[in-house]
Amino acid sequence: MTLLLTHPSSLDHLTPPGHPERPDRIRAVTEILGESRFDPLVRELAPEGSLDLVTLCHDEHYVGELRRVAPSTGLIYLDGDTSMSPGTWEAVMRGVGGAVAATDAVMSGAHNNAFVAVRPPGHHAETDKPMGFLLFRQRPPSPRAMPSANTALAAPPWSTSTFTTATAPRTSSGLTKA
Repeated sequence: MTLLLTHPSSLDHLTPPGHPERPDRIRAVTEILGESRFDPLVRELAPEGSLDLVTLCHDEHYVGELRRVAPSTGLIYLDGDTSMSPGTWEAVMRGVGGAVAATDAVMSGAHNNAFVAVRPPGHHAETDKPMGFLLFRQRPPSPRAMPSANTALAAPPWSTSTFTTATAPRTSSGLTKA
C-alpha cells in the first residue's frame, strides 16, 4: 500500500502574486488525488517535525533566525525568490515531519512506498540559507532520523523533487536494497 501524507497548512504558506511556488500547486495535486483511482491510498496528515530534526541538517543560528523573523502578518522576503507568510512555519515543519514519517513508514515495512504532498518543497535549501523558494531541506532529515540499524544506508534509494516521495525496494528477505 502507498501512504499519502499531506496537511492543510500547505495552503497557508503564501507567496507573492504570480510566484511559481503557490498554493494552487497543492490544490491541483489534491484534486487529482481525489479521483476514485487513488482511493486505495492510505491517507494521513503529515505530523509536525521537530527542531531537533531540522538541526540535523541546518545551522542552529539559521533555524533560530527563521523562527525569529517569521511574520505574524504580511509577507517578508528572505531573498529574491523566498518569502515567508504567517502560515509558513507550520507548513515547513509539516513538510519535515511528513518526510520523516514517510521514511519511517517505508523503512519499517508498514508501507511499500509513500508520497508526501506538502509545500513549500524542500530540496534546494542550503544548511544556512534559503534557496529556490525553500527554507529547509526535507530529504536529508529523513535518512538521518532513521534508527541506527538503518544508518548504513548512505544514499537513500528514493528521490525528492517538488513533493517528497519515499520508496524502498526490498529483497525477498525484506532487506532494503541500497
